[in-house]
Amino acid sequence: MSFGTQSKSGSRYLERLLSVSETCRLQNRNVYEYLIKAMEAKFASRPAPSLLHHVSMALAALNLSKQAR
Repeated sequence: MSFGTQSKSGSRYLERLLSVSETCRLQNRNVYEYLIKAMEAKFASRPAPSLLHHVSMALAALNLSKQAR
């Protein structure tokens, strides 16, 4: 049961959370794992992990090439 949101900022938060959830679903990613990584990044003053699939793949490849050096 949901009573909706109480403010514009609450509505924005819910819109963003639903967008993240649907994007993760479409990419066969675990939304909870993504949210945990995003919160860990926030607390460590790092950028959040990308939801753009091609960007994530390119960054992973870049990190692998750096590790190989």
